[in-house]
Amino acid sequence: MMFRSLADPSQMGPAVSVALLTTLYGVLLANLLLLPIAAHLRERSEEDLSEMEAVLDGVLMIHEAVNPNLIARRLASGDAAVPAAAGNGNRPRAESRHAGPAFDRGRVPARA
Repeated sequence: MMFRSLADPSQMGPAVSVALLTTLYGVLLANLLLLPIAAHLRERSEEDLSEMEAVLDGVLMIHEAVNPNLIARRLASGDAAVPAAAGNGNRPRAESRHAGPAFDRGRVPARA
């Protein structure tokens, strides 16, 4: 719109003012509305992820036959990583918290 009026300098002023006004509206909309919404969604996503990790850790500890009292204590404390060499065998756990029997065999577990 602004480039069409380059031949007539008298119409350039209103076009520049519209461009600056829309830029101001965009900055205000982003900073006052969209960024706070994004921050809130990121926070909720992180909370959901930590809850899902705790559930996964609990299931893995059950699978490794860890003492139920120890499972409850670890889940309540927030330190729910599966202990190394726990359960039936003395097989050390992988570094990843998400490594489990399904991942060890190279297949992805089915989604619920």
